[in-house]
Amino acid sequence: MPGRSSRLHQQMNTSATGVSGVPLNATRCKKGRMARMRNLKMDVENDKQGEFIEEILAPPFGGMITFVKESEALMEKGQLDKLKNDEVRITQLVRGFSSTWKQPVKALSQDALFHQL
Repeated sequence: MPGRSSRLHQQMNTSATGVSGVPLNATRCKKGRMARMRNLKMDVENDKQGEFIEEILAPPFGGMITFVKESEALMEKGQLDKLKNDEVRITQLVRGFSSTWKQPVKALSQDALFHQL
């Protein structure tokens, strides 16, 4: 879906700018309102990043993304030993990733350059 891809690239390229129409000038807002506006901006940026990852990065790297999320959850719970039980799956995942990562990265890079023009 080229329109969606273009929109996501544009959003990621402009994520450093403020939420349009939201005053971020301290002289015009009270401190509490400023904090809410900053939080809103961060929430919007996080949503855009999540959507970008889901739409653009997940197809070529979904297996690795899922693995990292699962591993982080196990680390937080102190259950790293469960990863040892999954050694065969992890080995296959790493081998597959190491043999295929270059082409998707090149394609993503070319796509990002195209959307900057």
